[in-house]
Amino acid sequence: MKKNVKCHGFTLIELLVVIFIIGVLVALILANILSARQRAEDTQRKSDLQQLKKALMIFYSENQTYPTEANLEEDLVPEYIKELPEIADYDPDIVNDSFNAHVILDNLSDKDVVPSQNHCNVSGPEGAYYVCED
Repeated sequence: MKKNVKCHGFTLIELLVVIFIIGVLVALILANILSARQRAEDTQRKSDLQQLKKALMIFYSENQTYPTEANLEEDLVPEYIKELPEIADYDPDIVNDSFNAHVILDNLSDKDVVPSQNHCNVSGPEGAYYVCED
């Protein structure tokens, strides 16, 4: 005697396909989250550098010179800026009464990198966002 037995469930291939699809979706979501985090951190770095520029401009208007690299924090904090942002380089030019400062962004192809370098007339390292005296 033969019984009609129906097996309910998923085949191994079906399970592997579902696991693969879930893995791809998770990878895409994580990549998007990490990219958003990088953009947010870069935006913060650029904003911090703009605040440093404003502090330097105010310092200059009161002292007719820019602080030296060695005295940057001592001269600016806390009177002109709450805290010194993390910068890659600050380069005062005492002779020409000018300065430039830059940070390296995580997103090396950020749309503001090239315009900032053109504005400050410098050619910096890849991903370097610059501010300078106007």
